[in-house]
Amino acid sequence: MYSKYRTLNQTLSLINTRIDLPRDAVIDQLLLKVAVTVANAGAGAYEGTNEAVLRAIQEIRVVSDGSTVHYALSAADIALLNAYNSKAGFAPALGGPVAIDAAGSATLTYYLRLDEGDILAASKDSLEAKIVVNPTIAADVTISALTCTVTLVENVLSPEEFIATYGANLEYAAEPKVYALSVPVTASTELTNVLDLPTGSLARAGMMQFINPVTGLAGSVDPTAIGLINTSPDRREVLHVDFPTLQAINMAEYDGGVIVPPATVPLPGVALLNYAKDVTNDGYGLRGWRFTKGDWQLAARTANAATLRYVCLEHTVNAAVFDQAERAVLERTR
Repeated sequence: MYSKYRTLNQTLSLINTRIDLPRDAVIDQLLLKVAVTVANAGAGAYEGTNEAVLRAIQEIRVVSDGSTVHYALSAADIALLNAYNSKAGFAPALGGPVAIDAAGSATLTYYLRLDEGDILAASKDSLEAKIVVNPTIAADVTISALTCTVTLVENVLSPEEFIATYGANLEYAAEPKVYALSVPVTASTELTNVLDLPTGSLARAGMMQFINPVTGLAGSVDPTAIGLINTSPDRREVLHVDFPTLQAINMAEYDGGVIVPPATVPLPGVALLNYAKDVTNDGYGLRGWRFTKGDWQLAARTANAATLRYVCLEHTVNAAVFDQAERAVLERTR
């Protein structure tokens, strides 16, 4: 087995929104260099943030065999994930300023990393990457051009190594299934269910973004507390943690990035729940095929109305084999 980098010749853009990915190895990571030209058609200067630009890149998708989703995330989602799964300095600071003069433009370059598990590209009939962009960032401010250059980090295995690692029928494979859900959050004086955890897959972690419905950006509507509730057979608060404390725990365990004033934390409105570490304590996480909808709930206590954007960090596994052998080849990025 050996590893290699491969930068693809074909790029994603506002016009070319889909490319095929190679299918002759195991894709360990996808590194994205996103060059964005932001134009200001207004009569006044624009002062925004990296977050506003990255949220306009609404979705970057990696899909195999037509319908199997490995990644479906906004560029902002990916940047936030990189604060948890990458070393210091890689993740772009979402609060970083973006300033453009009246009738001017600027080209910004962001590096993003999709690294939540192995995609067994060699076993696929098709594999593609797609991009969806909403060009409007603010009034008179738009994305006028975009180029996304994709570099793959690949592992090349012999047939014997492939079988020894993932099984003769891929029964030990655990491909990434990373996607986002958005739900409204209402003010409450006690822990109140805001989201039923999805079922069916191996849930290793979940990243929460509390979005201000006025600005569309994370922060300023943080909850006071977060809970993880198991309702079956009886209601039990598995986690009940003060939100700033959870953010402090995250800062102690992950890089998190830099603090951009006036914020007082690196990632305002954002926190990670690591089920594999903090709940099951076995490196795997919640077995989504063992419970039904409503059995596990994410809850919040908050004085603010908000939108919760929840990034599901899951793996697709062979449930029967996993239950028998407790084995799956995960990428332990956290």
